[in-house]
Amino acid sequence: MIAQTTEADKHYHVIYYSETDKAGITSKDKGHVHLIQQDEQGNLLVAPAKDHTHEQLPLEEIEIDLSSDKLSEDDEHDVAHDLYTTAMEGDSDSYDYGKTSEEYYMGDQWSKADRAKLETDGRACLTINEIKAKIDMLSGHQRQNRSDIKLMPVESGDSTVADMYNFVIKNVCTQNDYDYEETAGFDDALIAGRGGIQIEIDSENEITGRIKAIQRAWDNVFFGQHKLLDGSDAEYAGMWEWKSLSQIKQLYPDKADDVQIDYDIISDNEAVPRDPSEYYNRQVGKRILASTITSKDSDLFDLSEKQFRLVEVQRRVYKKTPIVMRARDNFYILAESLSKANLKKFKTIENLLFINSASYKIRTVVFSGNVLLHRQDSLFSEINIVPIYGNKRKGKWWGKVKEVIDPQDELNKRHSQAVDIINKMSSYGLGISPDAFESPKDYQEFLENRMKPGFVAKLKAGGKNEIYEFQGVKYPNEVVATSEMNSQKISTIMNVHPELMGARGEATSGVAIAQKIRQGLVGNERYFDNLSLSKRRIGKLLVEAIQTIYSPEKILRLTEQQDSIDPVELSGQELYPQIGMEEKIQLAQQQQLLTPQAVQDIVGTLQEGGEIDPEIQQLLDSMQLIANQIRRDGLLRMLENEDVLKYDVVVSESPYSPTVMFSNFVLMKELAQGGVAIPPQMLIDLMPNLTVNKKKEINAAITAQTQAQQQQDQAKIDSEVQKTLIANQPEPGAQS
Repeated sequence: MIAQTTEADKHYHVIYYSETDKAGITSKDKGHVHLIQQDEQGNLLVAPAKDHTHEQLPLEEIEIDLSSDKLSEDDEHDVAHDLYTTAMEGDSDSYDYGKTSEEYYMGDQWSKADRAKLETDGRACLTINEIKAKIDMLSGHQRQNRSDIKLMPVESGDSTVADMYNFVIKNVCTQNDYDYEETAGFDDALIAGRGGIQIEIDSENEITGRIKAIQRAWDNVFFGQHKLLDGSDAEYAGMWEWKSLSQIKQLYPDKADDVQIDYDIISDNEAVPRDPSEYYNRQVGKRILASTITSKDSDLFDLSEKQFRLVEVQRRVYKKTPIVMRARDNFYILAESLSKANLKKFKTIENLLFINSASYKIRTVVFSGNVLLHRQDSLFSEINIVPIYGNKRKGKWWGKVKEVIDPQDELNKRHSQAVDIINKMSSYGLGISPDAFESPKDYQEFLENRMKPGFVAKLKAGGKNEIYEFQGVKYPNEVVATSEMNSQKISTIMNVHPELMGARGEATSGVAIAQKIRQGLVGNERYFDNLSLSKRRIGKLLVEAIQTIYSPEKILRLTEQQDSIDPVELSGQELYPQIGMEEKIQLAQQQQLLTPQAVQDIVGTLQEGGEIDPEIQQLLDSMQLIANQIRRDGLLRMLENEDVLKYDVVVSESPYSPTVMFSNFVLMKELAQGGVAIPPQMLIDLMPNLTVNKKKEINAAITAQTQAQQQQDQAKIDSEVQKTLIANQPEPGAQS
């Protein structure tokens, strides 16, 4: 332990006391040290030295260094603005790919110039959108195979804590419609190449705070350079959204004047190009704001709509902190809690080791234009915006659409060309002279009825010779083959084949369908793997958010609430297990509610089959409530461990979709029908849409029926054995 002395002879010391050695020493000041001992009451006694001594001060009175590492508002704004522009410029090519890909997915696949030219020439301009169907097929597979974020116990970990956190995570995800948010992010990854999910704590609308999981559009998020696909190694990240001038003033009223002045200056200088290095100042109250917005930063504002881009940047702020330690005593302390003067004193104490530790926290900055609107240290230890990637390599990212833009263009052009060819080549018609008919009326009736089946035309004698039939040119097979080839190329490049549809005939089994779909997914696994990786990081952020705003009591209450709806099991047993008579007697004795003699009397009565005194029985029945409270207190102690993700559990996934459950049920059922010995209880447990209580009820009925059948079979066997014994008995008087 460490402490501090009072001042004497114009100096003081800091103290280190070793619980292992039962001895201590002070820092070396004024050329001397003091030995430290501990009395029976645990107080530290400072031995005299140099004809004086000191008194020990309580530990909390050691001076704390409260210096701040925050930048000025202007510097903080400049850093955030530079990070934003760097990220946007670095991803500019990928953003362009994403924008084009989204347009193609939505069916906007012709340039305005090409469409206008074709329409002017009276030519076909068709869009045969094969991209959307294939993207929707993969998205549908994800929707049908959704999974829950689940904590799993590691070796020697505590599954009880994991189970309780799982109920809370499920509750949070349900409140946020997380499954839909996740699918929206996955769709962005498929189409544009990157999606985003943000976990945040909303403390504005709810005093106690509410955990929110929000999907951020692919073009509204940005990240610093990173290699890991879940973005966990990014030094900074952020998001943006358009806000009107009035909205920003309402959200940040203390910055309303700054925002208005910023808007006025930008609007006045809209047409004036400025050098990127140029700064201009404007007076706001007693403070001068420096503007860094240049002509190239026009994406930060839309003057016609009076809108600003509200930008949030999260970045790591590093700090090197010395750690004071002594392994022999299992003593470790971050020296950031010590003043520089005291830290210098501790360095004079022998046997204490000092090592430097680089730690960081996340700082969140919100700005609009040239105005810093808000800054604070994040409640999270990591950046809380998580990317979901489609493809990522060497700093570039893209989705499945980018790779088939050219084949899709070719397909559209060939189909449009085919229509033009048909319109020009299908020139079937008749050349007719009016003189071929008896009268003008007959000619007119022919024109009106010639396309009707079974019509009759009245001609002059020899009039048929005055009718000529024009034969159109046949449609070329090469055009058909080219269109089909382009369609096949799109399927090949996207790795989305008809197998993913799971098409089946009447004789096709569920196992065969599942195998067919798995084969169809070959080449698309990366998209689902990337989602799983990001989902694990999302799970860690959820746990951290839960630990931030949920007390152990609240976590346990949510578990108890779930137990009231559907029985909860922790580590394979009930939340509050029912205890038997033996446990009740032991617990009553432990609580000193029964004497050892009373316990012996109760045990003797039970062994003899007698009845226990009603008052004693009532006392024993109350032991269930005490057992529940003991269990509850133990669960609360487990939940007080804040390092649950470091030591006890890891984040994983578990299937929850009814489609997945039903698929597993069908597969097991077909195995059972094929002769594999599958217990009926296993099939019941796999059935979707059944509550735990209903499954237990059905399984209990199956078990009872099985036992009854076994008893009947045993009775038959016993009867046959008895008959055999009787038949083999010698007749009376017969010699054995």
